[in-house]
Amino acid sequence: MIDLDRRNRVIEAHGAPFIERRRRAEEPSVVFDLEALARITGRDMTPLCLAAHDAGLRSRFLSLTDEQIARELLRLETEDRPTDVADARTPLQLEFSTKGIKKLVWSSESPLDPKPAPAAVTLEEFFDGNDDPGSFAPDQPAKDRPRLDDFRAALAALRDRDDVVDLRVVIDWWPDPDEPKEDARWMRSNMVCVWTRDVKQHRVREWFWPLGATRTTNCHGRPFVTGGPATKVGMRIYRVTWGARRRGGSGAGRTPRHGA
Repeated sequence: MIDLDRRNRVIEAHGAPFIERRRRAEEPSVVFDLEALARITGRDMTPLCLAAHDAGLRSRFLSLTDEQIARELLRLETEDRPTDVADARTPLQLEFSTKGIKKLVWSSESPLDPKPAPAAVTLEEFFDGNDDPGSFAPDQPAKDRPRLDDFRAALAALRDRDDVVDLRVVIDWWPDPDEPKEDARWMRSNMVCVWTRDVKQHRVREWFWPLGATRTTNCHGRPFVTGGPATKVGMRIYRVTWGARRRGGSGAGRTPRHGA
């Protein structure tokens, strides 16, 4: 059993923005069918649809029928409209017919919203209380990856090297603490980020090759993660990834290719 309290503390500290984004992505879109709304009300409802959008009131229209949407829109004429900034900046998508704009589709996510940089958590935050064997390197078959305890010991030994400043686990997926079906799941990661004192890339690749890592990428001083030490002159920062392996087995016992 995983330690839910410990997991949820890590989620509270680092994962809230990612879970909120995921929840919004799973919400259905609101569709303003302008032709249907005009038939129901006998008037052009486009201005009120745009007013609802400008006020960011998308949640009021979720899962409503055209008749219910029409009633909600008419209420907007007689009430104050507080603005939900997050929904107000989500653009409307247009669907056209031969007569012009037919529908306004209001989704929960905006392509203009920047995706947050993934969180890099400490080894203790990721491994303490974690007995989910698929939480690290889940894209690799279980038979090809080390046990979770072996991963932790090996990563901790690398972090303790004199030429390493820090090593953190980069989270790919966060469980939702409000979803009971995810209570047995830990965070998921296929990557670590390692801050080094001017260590060459091929040396870092050699460190992680026996653990089954498939790719080592030089970040050129910009790790694109939240968390970890501030970048300083002389540091070399790398992202190390565990992807699906090609045919040929695990990396243990094989000679890695050298390269800068």
